[in-house]
Amino acid sequence: MANLDSIYTDPATVSPRPTGMRWGIILGCISAVLAIAEQMTGMVDYTGVKSNLLPNIITWVVVGGCCYMAVKQHRDNDLGGYISIGRSLGVTFWTGLIAGIISAVAAFIMIKFMVPDLKDKMMDAVTTQMENKGQDPEQAKKGMEMMSFMFNP
Repeated sequence: MANLDSIYTDPATVSPRPTGMRWGIILGCISAVLAIAEQMTGMVDYTGVKSNLLPNIITWVVVGGCCYMAVKQHRDNDLGGYISIGRSLGVTFWTGLIAGIISAVAAFIMIKFMVPDLKDKMMDAVTTQMENKGQDPEQAKKGMEMMSFMFNP
């Protein structure tokens, strides 16, 4: 039993925040770079004509990998190889929170400065989809006017 006691670290003495924040910064930066790369290469289609499956798969693999690495690093380096589900959720929470903040700032910068016509492209694509589904063009325009706040950074 002495061997187990020597490698066990009391979770109450170690915070999940530093590890989660470190991996959140990494994930946020990777997400920002991916979003810019996807926009520049035209991988994302706002018209709905082609599939956005590949960018979605890439994003989910990156998010899952970073969350996994954050929990693994916290378990192995900070807690001596043992971690509870609650502690794993705590690390993942901090990772997601920081990555979300960084991604939101990057999206704001991209929409505001890099691709200023993105809002118009998205609204036109949604209006076209609504018209293709049989909705009156005037109703589609009114609906888009009511929802325009969602497209503002």
